Amino acid sequence: TVVLLHTWIAGLKECNFSQANEWIPERWLKPILPHSPLLVAPFGTGRRICPGKRFVEQALLLITAK
Repeated sequence: TVVLLHTWIAGLKECNFSQANEWIPERWLKPILPHSPLLVAPFGTGRRICPGKRFVEQALLLITAK
């Protein structure tokens, strides 16, 4: 059985994030209420994790360093 979670929908739930429907970028700087790290898993987790995750992380590091 395969069970998938749509992280976009989970991110819009008030039970997961306070003021979930509002654009508040500061919520990622220092969370007041901790959230589950599994709610924010754009590359997936476990054995089926995206093989391009490390590539994207390195590319973002290079882009922000410039």
